[in-house]
Amino acid sequence: EALTAQLEAVPEPGPAGICDLPGYAERKTALAEELRAADEALAQICRQDGALEQGLRGRADELEAEMDGLRTELSRESILADAQSRMEKYEGERRAAGAELSRLDGLLYLSDAFTRYKSERITGAVNALFERTRFRLFTQQVNGGQGECCDPLWEGRPYGTISDGERAKTGLDVINSLMRAYDLRLPVF
Repeated sequence: EALTAQLEAVPEPGPAGICDLPGYAERKTALAEELRAADEALAQICRQDGALEQGLRGRADELEAEMDGLRTELSRESILADAQSRMEKYEGERRAAGAELSRLDGLLYLSDAFTRYKSERITGAVNALFERTRFRLFTQQVNGGQGECCDPLWEGRPYGTISDGERAKTGLDVINSLMRAYDLRLPVF
């Protein structure tokens, strides 16, 4: 207790007196001023960066829109190129089909010419067997082809338009021609 009382009697020490270094206050003020200027510069740079960032974002959006336009144009050009290549392919096919059609038309013409020649030869061979009666074995059709028929003609007139006497003469001519062809001799009254 005595010690405690002694301790309580000891006065508390007051704040220690610290002396500043010479020029400390001016230096502190200058550094504070520099810090404030740096903070303002940083804030200004941040504002400028924000504006710059917005400007760059705007420019990036413009460039993206331009790239989209170019992509669209490029896709149109590729579509046009594809269409052009298909047109060239179909043009080649059309030319090939035209050449094949021309070749087939030539063959059809030759076939028609052969058919006409053959029908003329057959008609000539059949008519050579008769003295006065002739036969029209083929008729010309509207489409250019030939149809088969067997019309007897007496002196160039069809059998249906001749008189009864001429019909009898036509019949006798046919009978005589058949007898010669088969080497027969039959009495004809």
